[in-house]
Amino acid sequence: RGWQQGDTTDVASDLEYDVISITNNEYGFGALKSDGSAVFWGTSSVSAIPGDTEKAKLTSGCSKIVGGFKSFAVLKDDGTVVWFGDLFYHSSHTGVAFADVESSLTDVVDLFATQDAYAALKPD
Repeated sequence: RGWQQGDTTDVASDLEYDVISITNNEYGFGALKSDGSAVFWGTSSVSAIPGDTEKAKLTSGCSKIVGGFKSFAVLKDDGTVVWFGDLFYHSSHTGVAFADVESSLTDVVDLFATQDAYAALKPD
């Protein structure tokens, strides 16, 4: 159990077994589990927690989590990417919103992040 943004109270039972890696950003954490699910905790007011739409996509097939400022991205086994976070911050600072590039994020083999940007590696 952590403190401040690291409080795992709401997800403690999901973290008891089979966690294979933990990733962080400034406001939260994400755990990848051996069954391919991903669990997140932290400060929901700054978008460190996925919404219901994203949560539904994170129950299986997750292979990597990377964290950026006020956001996370998850690489799925099928080569797609699930992103959640502060839309205003990322679109205003980078000029690109996830929705603008989401359809091109297929066949992704690796995922990288900095504080303000994400990069997806594709085989071509």
